[in-house]
Amino acid sequence: MRAIFEGHKIEVLKTLKANGENVQVSWNSIAQAWCVCSKNVALLAKTKAQADDAKYDNSRWAFAREMAHVWFDKIEAIMQERGAEAIEEL
Repeated sequence: MRAIFEGHKIEVLKTLKANGENVQVSWNSIAQAWCVCSKNVALLAKTKAQADDAKYDNSRWAFAREMAHVWFDKIEAIMQERGAEAIEEL
């Protein structure tokens, strides 16, 4: 909410998934990394490569890892569309 009150643009994406799987993505300023959560797991990653770290390499992490890849792809698309300054908005 603070970002909204400070005048920053917020984009919310909503999708429907047949099996009810859920994901949340947020920025953790202490870790300086994205927190990608699904069901009972949460992974921290600054890059797509970090989401593929061996510690997240089993079926328990599969959906969170997949969604982290989607998230980093989205960030890359925004940066290509808007230029390098777009990262400041994230």
